[in-house]
Amino acid sequence: MFLRDEITIPLIGMRLVLLCVGCLVGWGRLLAQECLPDPGPAIFFEDFGSGPNPGSILPNGTTSYVYGSINTGHYVVRNTTVDLNPGLFHDGLDHTEGDEDGYMVIFNPADGAGIFYQRTFSGLCPNTHYIFSYWVANLSLPGACIGVAEKPNLLLSVIDLTDGSVVDSTSTGQIWYSSFMTWREFSLRFRTGPEQTILHVQLTNKAPSGCGGDLAIDDLSLRLCQVWREQSFDLCELPGGQLIVGDDTYTEPGTYLNTLPVLNSCNDTLVTTTLTGAARVLPLLQLAICEGDTLEIGG
Repeated sequence: MFLRDEITIPLIGMRLVLLCVGCLVGWGRLLAQECLPDPGPAIFFEDFGSGPNPGSILPNGTTSYVYGSINTGHYVVRNTTVDLNPGLFHDGLDHTEGDEDGYMVIFNPADGAGIFYQRTFSGLCPNTHYIFSYWVANLSLPGACIGVAEKPNLLLSVIDLTDGSVVDSTSTGQIWYSSFMTWREFSLRFRTGPEQTILHVQLTNKAPSGCGGDLAIDDLSLRLCQVWREQSFDLCELPGGQLIVGDDTYTEPGTYLNTLPVLNSCNDTLVTTTLTGAARVLPLLQLAICEGDTLEIGG
């Protein structure tokens, strides 16, 4: 899920030259503004490695949960859930594609906002959009806990360490159980401030303790969000019948793609522009006018 966001692209402009009397003056419409579907290589990626069971304890400070069991308030690192909690857990593997015996981290949440995972990122670019994403699976069988198992609910927060304020946050809501172990991806898009280069990402519990609610997480990543904006215009509604995007001027119907750098940022903005309608044609009239003749235009 993505939170709302705003961006100003000062490099998009229009040349206001009216060449056609009677054409409507309008600015078209902004269709969408999202991150590119493929954000590119990860700045950070955590798949917890691979190997035999059990996996190693997480580094100090990564989680507030206790390593070594699936009791309430504890976690384990494993490459499979098979035989971990028969009759209550799905049998399944980690999420990472192509890794043999890949690990995931399995939690039994306790009451309160226990920290599943946290990490501080430094060296970030100011005024830049990022996406933090992770995969989570509800491990409970549909019939576990007489069919009333608790459901995982996680809160992802991006925190400014200078004052502890929350830059952005989003929750998964209740993650329902399914007929087999299902991995679901959740993500948060956020933007650093004008001088912000360090942020803290924290994944915490929002679900009550009780029977069920057990979950696995895997494949956490941080990537740049290259903003993708779509806009559409009718040529006849544009003064001058033309549109300027960056350094390019368009006067013909079609679909155009421009890459615009964002000042003081590590982002580029990709703009897809669709122009409809007919290109303007300015008629050329040749008239012979004698002294004393009258020529009326537009009447």
